[in-house]
Amino acid sequence: MDKLTPAQMWQACVKSMLYGWTRLGGAPRPTVEQWKYAVIAGSLLLLGGNGGVVWGEQQVPSGMLP
Repeated sequence: MDKLTPAQMWQACVKSMLYGWTRLGGAPRPTVEQWKYAVIAGSLLLLGGNGGVVWGEQQVPSGMLP
């Protein structure tokens, strides 16, 4: 299993819990358009943000940073 898969599973669990928490708090159900934009933003954050960090941890030797 590569290093990115556990990070993706963690993100999915946390986001599911946050969605459930807000729905229990009385927030309205998101519209289809809001879901579309949320999927786009979440994908960019996961792949570009967290995915970049995981990839960098594998590729850059630890002695490279001051």
